[in-house]
Amino acid sequence: LALVVSAPGVLAQPVPGATAQPAQPSAAEPVPPDPLGRSTPRGTVLGFLNAARKGENELAGQYLDTRLSGKLAEDLAHQLFVVLDAKLPARLTLISDAPEGSRSNPLQPDQDVVGTVTGEGGPVPILVERIRRPKEEPIWLFSSTTLDSIPSLYQEVSTTEYSAFLPESLKSARVRRFRLGEWLIVLLAIPLAYLTTGLLNRMLVPLARPIWRRIIGDARSQVQTVLPVPARVLLLSLLARWLLSSLSLSLLVRQFWSNVARMVTIVTVVWLLIVIAGKVEQYVQRRIPSANFAAAQSLLRLSRRAVELLFVFGGLLALLRHFGVDPTPAVAGLGVGGIAVAIDGDADGLFTAFGH
Repeated sequence: LALVVSAPGVLAQPVPGATAQPAQPSAAEPVPPDPLGRSTPRGTVLGFLNAARKGENELAGQYLDTRLSGKLAEDLAHQLFVVLDAKLPARLTLISDAPEGSRSNPLQPDQDVVGTVTGEGGPVPILVERIRRPKEEPIWLFSSTTLDSIPSLYQEVSTTEYSAFLPESLKSARVRRFRLGEWLIVLLAIPLAYLTTGLLNRMLVPLARPIWRRIIGDARSQVQTVLPVPARVLLLSLLARWLLSSLSLSLLVRQFWSNVARMVTIVTVVWLLIVIAGKVEQYVQRRIPSANFAAAQSLLRLSRRAVELLFVFGGLLALLRHFGVDPTPAVAGLGVGGIAVAIDGDADGLFTAFGH
């Protein structure tokens, strides 16, 4: 048997009267990725917006699930871009970047809602649909259901009402395809809104003084400010988000300032919680008996630092979520690692104790 197996040509010889075995099929060749980046819902939306913003309507038409071709497809792509640029909510970072989509609706797993546009006839969902073609990678295209509503929505989109008071030179002026008037409006609105929060703080201080004295129980206590700096910045970010949703700015400008407002909101919330923790520490310190003041103060300071670290950690998790990073595996890994370190430390302590 060893001689037969070791001979290279013995097993390869055909047996008389035996039928030839069919050849095994070769492994399937990998499907090349889509060159237009339409493999995910986010890739389809961003690719379409980039192409249409550059005026490449022929390329933008490749992101539409339509039977139109030529000039008709290009016109439809332009109309879709105008509608999305004016009315689509600035939530591009929340669009799924997975090849299978978000699967938020189990009944329609091959459809994703990238946003909702409000028209005269009511809200219109902007859908992208996963299209499967033979011998090709599945791609995501703007659904034909959405495209049927675009011509009427395009007629409803008016010119920039917010820039009615701007001169024509600023309306038409562009810096790298960005309208200069939009940026001027936002940049002027931010300092004016911050000054408004300062005036609101001055108006609230006289009203808060008697309430604060009654809570503290000290008639000599003075309230210097009702809205500290982080509270004023938080109000400013909330006002900016409302302003961006109200003005007819382009989608790229709204997306940029919306990202800034969200990040500022997260940072200022953490900042405000840290300030409140400091005020709570001062309030508790005034209630500590003098006999146990040193020990209680040390414990109180340690507790405050631990709470502040929790606030900062929560803010970092929120920022990661905002940028589309799922921190759950990292947090789980830290938790398992901490448990392992604790168990290892306890085991070492037990072995040491038994050894002695």
